[in-house]
Amino acid sequence: MSIKDIRSATLGQQNKFRSEKVKHGSIEVEVRQLSYADRTALIEKCTKDDKMDTLKLQVYAVIYTVVDPETGEKVFNEADYETMVQQPSGGYIDTFSKVAFKVLGLSAEEEDAEKN
Repeated sequence: MSIKDIRSATLGQQNKFRSEKVKHGSIEVEVRQLSYADRTALIEKCTKDDKMDTLKLQVYAVIYTVVDPETGEKVFNEADYETMVQQPSGGYIDTFSKVAFKVLGLSAEEEDAEKN
């Protein structure tokens, strides 16, 4: 395969972001993969002094990736952060963030799939 073929198959491809529809109770949302730039911004936002703040990562992953499946519009925004961190554990934050980590390539489940 030539360099031209490799470049065409990588850089020349239309962006195809992964997504998954997720139900929580009576609602359904779509969780969409971020670009490398946006995923890096998410990780940097949640890191201080080389330590990851897992609460921030979980909540901001939901804020950045959850969209309305019909319109593609983001459901949450950064102004929702303080309200979201006060939600009960085991609720929608856990449901949506688990899928967000998967589509972002941040979960152990995703790492195991790549190894096989």
